[in-house]
Amino acid sequence: MTAVTISRWQRTAWQARRLVTAYNNNLSLFQKYLTTLAAAVFLVSGWWAVSSWSSLFAEAYQGKTLALADYRLVGEPIELQIMTYNASGLTYNRDTDSLFAVANNPPYVVEMDKQGQELRKIPLEGFDDTEGMVFLGNGRYAIIEEDHRSVVIVGIDAETTTLNRANGRSVSFPLTQKNNKGFEGVAYNAADQSLYVVNERQPREIYRIAGAVDPDALSFSITTPWSMEDNSLGNSDLSGLHFDQGTGHLLVLSDESKALTETTTDGRKVSRLSLSDSGAGFGESVPQAEGVTMDDDGMLYILSEPNLLYRLAPPQAPVAAKSSENPVSASKNQAKSG
Repeated sequence: MTAVTISRWQRTAWQARRLVTAYNNNLSLFQKYLTTLAAAVFLVSGWWAVSSWSSLFAEAYQGKTLALADYRLVGEPIELQIMTYNASGLTYNRDTDSLFAVANNPPYVVEMDKQGQELRKIPLEGFDDTEGMVFLGNGRYAIIEEDHRSVVIVGIDAETTTLNRANGRSVSFPLTQKNNKGFEGVAYNAADQSLYVVNERQPREIYRIAGAVDPDALSFSITTPWSMEDNSLGNSDLSGLHFDQGTGHLLVLSDESKALTETTTDGRKVSRLSLSDSGAGFGESVPQAEGVTMDDDGMLYILSEPNLLYRLAPPQAPVAAKSSENPVSASKNQAKSG
């Protein structure tokens, strides 16, 4: 007779089947029906719970990241014709559906449409080293001056031809002074009317300013949400900033690191876009990224010195942006300035 070897798991399965069979044999027909019904209800409930949790998780996660790595360049970089040098900050005005860019030396503002067609130039009188600007709503903007560590609140409407600093509302902050290493970018959180400002280096820092936007505020406060020197998000310098109202996240631009980083306001990195990644459509690295903003369709705009505008579309772009009439290779504009 041939011996049959039974493994431990086979023995366990056989014993379990014996117990189930014995249990079923002792049940009445009604009890068997109730057992089958309970098992079916358990399976359906489990499926519903898993589906519901999956749906809730997807709903909670939806919109919580801009997934910057999925953005793709639209067309070639646009060479601006009026803003020929020292392009710095960039912002989007949803009321006019146009972009506003600021140059730092000499200081002036240029309004353009979202295809990079420049509409007008507004000289800035009395300003010094203007590195960034952000739209606040109702025709108001905040413009920052690098070396003075100043924020100036001004008004721009369709009739504005010049801006005088003396007519604005300004506040300066007594922060560490390093020439040409100060305020570089500014962003606005409309929910609590706070400003975020990046300091380029020495130290690399993000400041949150409360009270500067409110015309009735009697005092201002400035805090650091986290230490960029301890947690730089992989950026060797900071050159621009944007606050996304939908996610509540900051977009931190770095010229030297050739990157745009999405982060929470307490410094947790969410996503990142390389500004030299051919996969995103960059044939050549962005020469000197200085400004960043986003429109209400999720289109991303990056401004680079001396005078290049880059447009990037999200994965689900509603409408393809039009090509520029003035495309240019980035290699034609490699000038670097302070």
